[in-house]
Amino acid sequence: MRALLLSLFILLFPAVALGAEGPLANLPVIKIQKIEPGWWSVLEGMNSEERASYLKGIESQFRTQLDSSSDLNTQQTLKLIYSLMDRVIKGDDTPLVIANLPLKNDSYSIPQWLELFQLQVQYENQLLTYRHRQERLATFIDELRRSIANDLVSYRATPEASIERLQLAALVVRNQLELVISRHQNSRLTNAIAQLEARQKELLALQEFAVRNLTPTPERQKGLQEQLDKLQKRIESNSVEAYKAKLRELTGSTTAQPSAQNIDERLSEFQTYAQWLNLRAQQGSLDLELMLERGLSGTHLPLPPPQKAIWSELESLLQKADSNFTDLLTTLDITASSDKPSRMKEAWNSLSEARQMMQSVAYRSRQTNYLFSGYETVALAQRSWWEPEKFALGRLLKQAFTGAYELWDYPIFLVNEAPVTIASLSGFMLILLLAFVASSLIRKGISRVGQSRTTVSESALFTIGRILHYIIITAGLLIGFSALGLDFSNLAIIAGALGVGIGFGLQSIFNNFISGLILLFERPLKVGDLVELESGVRGRIKSINVRSTQIATWDNIDILVPNSEFISGRVTNYTYTDDLRRLHVPFGVAYGTDKEQVKAAAIEAALTIDYTLNTRDRGPDVWLVNMGESSLDFELVVWIRGNRLPKHTNPIAAYLWAIETSLGAHNIEIPFPQRDLHLRSVDDKLLARYQPPQHLKGTPDHE
Repeated sequence: MRALLLSLFILLFPAVALGAEGPLANLPVIKIQKIEPGWWSVLEGMNSEERASYLKGIESQFRTQLDSSSDLNTQQTLKLIYSLMDRVIKGDDTPLVIANLPLKNDSYSIPQWLELFQLQVQYENQLLTYRHRQERLATFIDELRRSIANDLVSYRATPEASIERLQLAALVVRNQLELVISRHQNSRLTNAIAQLEARQKELLALQEFAVRNLTPTPERQKGLQEQLDKLQKRIESNSVEAYKAKLRELTGSTTAQPSAQNIDERLSEFQTYAQWLNLRAQQGSLDLELMLERGLSGTHLPLPPPQKAIWSELESLLQKADSNFTDLLTTLDITASSDKPSRMKEAWNSLSEARQMMQSVAYRSRQTNYLFSGYETVALAQRSWWEPEKFALGRLLKQAFTGAYELWDYPIFLVNEAPVTIASLSGFMLILLLAFVASSLIRKGISRVGQSRTTVSESALFTIGRILHYIIITAGLLIGFSALGLDFSNLAIIAGALGVGIGFGLQSIFNNFISGLILLFERPLKVGDLVELESGVRGRIKSINVRSTQIATWDNIDILVPNSEFISGRVTNYTYTDDLRRLHVPFGVAYGTDKEQVKAAAIEAALTIDYTLNTRDRGPDVWLVNMGESSLDFELVVWIRGNRLPKHTNPIAAYLWAIETSLGAHNIEIPFPQRDLHLRSVDDKLLARYQPPQHLKGTPDHE
């Protein structure tokens, strides 16, 4: 009561300093025609008597100023306000009813243990109901807050003396009262939910204690057996296989235009099948209960329970029956407008009865799982510690595997509204790994083919391997993303997102990737080509990758050059059309040397180099290119094959080495730089400075 009135104080009246025990005559008066901000906070210092009197004062203002109104809505609002005020004044602090837990016993029979399960179901249903009510209350409270805010805006925009202002004041007060009551109800529900959750924990502990202290009830075994025999006769009296076949027929096909006779037949069959499922579920539950009684009396219980397989089949049949129920529900909705009301009422009643039977089967299924847990506890208690079912390490391993399996299917995040689990993510990684392994093996196989067959171009094999690599990785990515749940049907959205990514952050990478594809398909450059870039980088191409191309210089230094530099810049390819290349090797000899002898010596030197071509059209030659200051300048002109050059050798250096050796063998001089100095005139003062003194002239040192 106190909490309810305190909430009302917060919502209804303005703050006025007033002692908790002040006289009623001194209570402040709020004029409903002039409501100020914070007008509902006056109740904070009031006791229950003062609050009741104050609310009656507000009520009297409405009765005086609005009771004579002829507006029907206003009269209804006033009646509701008076009713809400009475509810607030009287209060409702009665706690919601929650069943108490039974007292803890030293031992439990199976019926007592099953009563704990019924209490568990009761707690779960009650908790579900309270949470649904609380959700609806939360929505209603939000709507009230919005209504109060809107009404107050309209109230302040209306003239004070108008009847419309009084009507808006009534709406505001009504909504504030409903808000107080709703908040109080929500508080009661919150407390009840907390109590239920606490009771559930206590009940779980009590169930665990009870299942470890179950005692047999021998006299129940005979009664359970009699019930099972009766159920078996009822089941045998029905054509179970016919029901199963009919269920498969009903769930597998529907009539396009259902007739009344067809609907009646389907309802009858569904009712009969639901009844059979209910009987079968009762039989399975009683059978398990009887085995548990016998196990408590000393009978050895097998693990796992033999009823497990039966219940798995029943649960599967229950799912099919649920599908058939949905089918029938849709059919009845379609035919409701065209059929007779009395007949439709009978059909709905039949379907409702069948649904209740299915709900009973679902309850039996939960109860049977509860019995299975007790069965396993009793069966494990019968076994010694070394037996496989009870061995501690084995059970720990089983629990670990069970936990790992649950974690394996745990959703981490959502992709396209599909959960991505550790299993699907691992599958994606495995597919991608297999794609990389397959690509690597294929490229190695292609490389071995190139090594065994020298007639096949190395660059062609590399291009084929690289293209196959891209195809395999792309296929692996598509398959992997499909395993994750990505839908590639809307390619426009994917292309748009990819375009935005390329425009903002991936432009350089994408540019290099496309340039690499151009290099592979257009083949202006190939693996093994000798190239020279504008930046001065010179060497042989080793590989063309996604982002860059690897070049090995003569000094065995690998340089990674972005692919876009080969497309946008100038590149000198010494082996573009073929691998023939002409070298010019400069050298000089002294004036007066026989030129023919020089030519013969240089050609002889060229022929000592293995990669020199010596054909009729492309043999070595010697050119006199310049008459220098100190020497006759020649060039040895030779043709070579680029692919036959050693990978880390400078061919110019090799030819210069051979030329110097051959010239020395033929006694041909390689001159040093020579200069002739001619003095045309000398300054007399400068010359006198270097003349010896007169007294020293004629001495041997100065002659």
